[in-house]
Amino acid sequence: GKDQIHAVENCLRLQPQPPPLLSELSKDDIVVAVRATEIVWTDTVMATGQYQHQARLPYAPGMTYAGVVAWAGPEAQKRVKVGSRVAVASFAVGPRSSGHYQKWGGCQSYAVAPVSA
Repeated sequence: GKDQIHAVENCLRLQPQPPPLLSELSKDDIVVAVRATEIVWTDTVMATGQYQHQARLPYAPGMTYAGVVAWAGPEAQKRVKVGSRVAVASFAVGPRSSGHYQKWGGCQSYAVAPVSA
């Protein structure tokens, strides 16, 4: 987008997202049914393409979110149980992270995070 307002109004899209495939997750991962997320300045600047770190498309904004654990890998189950309320705020998840967790920001129904996040 040309600027942050243009990016939010014209470049962000709400699209149905399939739930994560459990076969693609690791033993330390959790799936969070997102109930709340935070959109901050960084999210809007990323949408303009002007942030120093660009996430691979498609991605969901939201690096801080809260919800309920919908699934936990075998190692993650040692630290958290399905149904537990959690808050995730980490550079290990969401669009500013790299690798596996980059596409799983908090602006979607389900997000994936390592249990350590």
